[in-house]
Amino acid sequence: MIKLPYTFKSRKAELMSVKAFDLKKGKKFDDAITLYRQAIKVEPDNPKLFFDLSECYMDIDKPEQAILLLDTAIILDPYRSAFYNNRGLNYWHLYKNEAAIREYEKALELDSSNWVIYSNLSIAYFGN
Repeated sequence: MIKLPYTFKSRKAELMSVKAFDLKKGKKFDDAITLYRQAIKVEPDNPKLFFDLSECYMDIDKPEQAILLLDTAIILDPYRSAFYNNRGLNYWHLYKNEAAIREYEKALELDSSNWVIYSNLSIAYFGN
């Protein structure tokens, strides 16, 4: 689980996010997606919601949708290595190793101490 340093402006969005997270843990991805989308309507400028929603799409093997959501998270906050790392994972799942490598390198610029990013980068290099 990735911890992100965001707070909610709205109690309603926070409660929806918590419930959606629990649904995701219970593998009820469609319900989690619906709830995350509702939370985004309440708080459309919270990158955490887009990141968490993208993980649902990763879990149901829809990397293209996950990438689009991560694009939005990055627009909202371009300084989170986790966003680039996950976008790299999605590109890797699409066999787009060059794009994955670029994402991992950007993630490492932001956080060079995260061994997971190095591991993912090495897998993308191997695949390339």
